[in-house]
Amino acid sequence: MTSVDDYANWRGVTPQRVRQLLRSGELPGRRIGSRQWIVDDAAFNSRVRVARPMAPPMAWGLIAMLGGDEPAADLTPVQRSRLREHRNKLVRLEGGAPALLASWVRLRGERLVYQVAPADMADLSHDARLMKSGVSDPRAGISATGVTEVWLRHFTDLDEIVGDYLLLPDPKGQVVMHRGREHESEQPQIGLVMADLADWNSPREDARVIELLARVR
Repeated sequence: MTSVDDYANWRGVTPQRVRQLLRSGELPGRRIGSRQWIVDDAAFNSRVRVARPMAPPMAWGLIAMLGGDEPAADLTPVQRSRLREHRNKLVRLEGGAPALLASWVRLRGERLVYQVAPADMADLSHDARLMKSGVSDPRAGISATGVTEVWLRHFTDLDEIVGDYLLLPDPKGQVVMHRGREHESEQPQIGLVMADLADWNSPREDARVIELLARVR
C-alpha cells in the first residue's frame, strides 16, 4: 500500500486529484479512518487518467515541445509558459511520466483498432496515405511484429483505407489507426511517437517513453 502523497508525487499530480480518483473508484485503494486514504499497489500497474486532458491545441503544443519544436503561433504566451512547465514535469517524473502524458494528450485524436488479413499487412504498413508512429516508428526502438500503428495523413479518408484493406473493427486487431489531425509529413514528431507509445499502457512501451523523455532538452 502507498500513501496518497507518495502516489501523487510519482504521478506528478496533486494529492487532491488522487483522493478524487479514490473516491470515484477509478483508482484502487481504501479509506483508513474517517479522512485518510491509501492507494493499492495495483494502482502502479493500472493506467488511470490521472490528469484532466488538455484541449487539442494545447495537446499538440505539448507534443511539439517534446520534440524541440515551437507550438502553434496562435497559443498565448501564458499557454506557452504552461506547456514548458508541463514538458519539464514530464522529464523530471520518470516512472510516472507515461501515465501523465497519456492523460494530458488523449484528446489529440481518435485511436481505432482493426483486424486486417495477414497478406495485406505489408501493403498497409507501406501505404503512402498513412504515417507510421508509436510502436511502428523506428525511433521507438520496438520490434512490434504483427502490429502496425499509423496516423492518417493529409486528406486521407478513413473509409477509403478501411474499404481498400477490408479492415474490421477489433479491439485485439493488428492495426492501430489514429486520426484527428492532418499530417503532411511522412514522419511524425517524436513527441507524437511518445504519446502513442504511452497509450499502450505496457511496461515495454512505458520504458521507451521514459528513455525518449530523457533526451528532451
